Amino acid sequence: MARVVVITLKDKTPIAKSPQSSLQTVAPSSDSPKSIHTNGSTPPCHDAEATSDMLANAGFSQVPVKIDGSKAAISTWEHFQNTPPTDEQRAGWFGINKDTGRKPSRGIAAIMGKVSGNAETIDGDDLKTFEPLRKMVEDRAPGLWAKLVIVESPRPGYQLIYRCAEIGRNQKLAWTEIATTENEKGAYKNDAGEWVRKHCQIETRGEGGYIVCVGSHIKTHATKRPYKFLQGDYSKIQEITPEERDILFECCRSFSTIQLPEKAQAHTRRERKPGELLPGHDYNERGDIKALLTKHGWTYVKESRHGEAWYRPGKSEGSPSATLFENGNLYNFSSNADPLQEDKWYTPFWLYVLLEHKGDDKAAVRQLARLNFGTPQKADAAQPAATSAATDKTITSQEAAEIASNLPELVKERPEAVFAPEVMSALVLLKNDDPGTFNRARNVLRNSGAVSMALVNEGVKKLEAEQKAAAKEEARARLRLVSTEEQKKKQTAGDFLPDAPIPDLIIPNQYRLTEFETLAITYEQAANGRPIEAESTLMYAPVLITGRTQDINGEGEGVRLAWRRAGRWYHFVTDRAVICDSGAIVKTLANVGFPINTDNAKGVVRYLRVQPRYV
Repeated sequence: MARVVVITLKDKTPIAKSPQSSLQTVAPSSDSPKSIHTNGSTPPCHDAEATSDMLANAGFSQVPVKIDGSKAAISTWEHFQNTPPTDEQRAGWFGINKDTGRKPSRGIAAIMGKVSGNAETIDGDDLKTFEPLRKMVEDRAPGLWAKLVIVESPRPGYQLIYRCAEIGRNQKLAWTEIATTENEKGAYKNDAGEWVRKHCQIETRGEGGYIVCVGSHIKTHATKRPYKFLQGDYSKIQEITPEERDILFECCRSFSTIQLPEKAQAHTRRERKPGELLPGHDYNERGDIKALLTKHGWTYVKESRHGEAWYRPGKSEGSPSATLFENGNLYNFSSNADPLQEDKWYTPFWLYVLLEHKGDDKAAVRQLARLNFGTPQKADAAQPAATSAATDKTITSQEAAEIASNLPELVKERPEAVFAPEVMSALVLLKNDDPGTFNRARNVLRNSGAVSMALVNEGVKKLEAEQKAAAKEEARARLRLVSTEEQKKKQTAGDFLPDAPIPDLIIPNQYRLTEFETLAITYEQAANGRPIEAESTLMYAPVLITGRTQDINGEGEGVRLAWRRAGRWYHFVTDRAVICDSGAIVKTLANVGFPINTDNAKGVVRYLRVQPRYV
């Protein structure tokens, strides 16, 4: 028997007109049911019975779905994944009710997989990908697009339907990031510093999935729009080759804007010393896996024969998504439980890695060690805080931000660990590099009531002093004789940073820029009378004034600041008066990520004061 596959592309952005002009439509044959129209039209909203007949004739299993916008099956549908409904069952679902003389208001869904001739669906979520996808497929395999039956879904989106000898279970094909808020589940900051979450924009519906069909009641979808045929209908599904299916999948995957590994990345195991208990192993024994699942949106369903049944985030009825066994291991059989993969086992530790640290097992081990899992290492919280300025050199900005985000758990479980060198180094780095995050971390510690803020401030101040002393020694080691000609030579932002917003912007000779710092240059007289140059860090980011602004009435003047962090330039416009006042500049710019604090404010004001005349 020929086999079936469906591809769906949806978009959450409403449009005024369906892009039918970009699609090739196929006229219906004379033997198509009259209740199902083609070429962009749709059957009456309540005519699910006609669609049911067409699906049955095309070899599809099917189920009725609710008309509350959830698109959930009305009853348990697992049985119909293996056996199509009988004519009597279909008549009971969609036919005329003998008591009312009317057909029930219901949606209708076609079940994918082997039961429907190997039907499969690829569900997309961005209308902008549809036309590029069509062109890409036509370029790769001329004529393939014409074989597809195309349905417009209400969002609006698209279903591309075909038959193939090979299909699979539900898969994620293309990912993107969408804007969200800090408190939204799964939210994280991207490289641009924006709050986003991962979103699958193209995925499949194959074995174990279903699609809502043309003929469903208009209230089936939350938008209250109908499903429409745009090319062919369910009676005209053609078979394509596995090679053509691979081309479709490859084209869909090309629209992914973020890279996610298909399998968990392999990690290097550290050799365990005699008598040592590793943090991950300890978490497998003592970790509160139920609390972890609940925190990330999973919900307990019931006790099952093998363990506890749980729902994935976003699901509240139907079949459970996973089984949690007595030993803490979780078996996930849902295809929509990102970042967990379908039909995979997970130990408590790897659930912690994926859910809490986005797959970074090293970061997970570090945090578990801070939470007192595993055998304590030599560099433990019992040691004096911030004993060496060199400690900070082992902490990156990303690691410092991670430590700050985990402070609520740390101060709750082990408040003494706040004074560990790694934590104190992170606070110092954030104070200079990300004042907003530093202030939030201080508030967490202050509100906890578990640590002395006086001791925290003292530890930060002590470590800062050590770092400044080390930086001064390092700068002294870099002292060099400078010729008078060098002192007079003009230097530009482009000399230091090729990607500077204004490459020809003149940088005064008493300052210098690097990829990560703005340096202040001082000159001393050597014994022979020649100047000696010394460097010191002014800001932990290169900073420029890239323009001036003027009020419409011409009364006020502002400046546009630019600073570079993590390979990207950030911009902020503020009043000119702000950059002339060391108090106002900290109050205004600290919380937008500008590298300013009370210690360097006066020096930053001096630096910015000499720049505007060059803009």
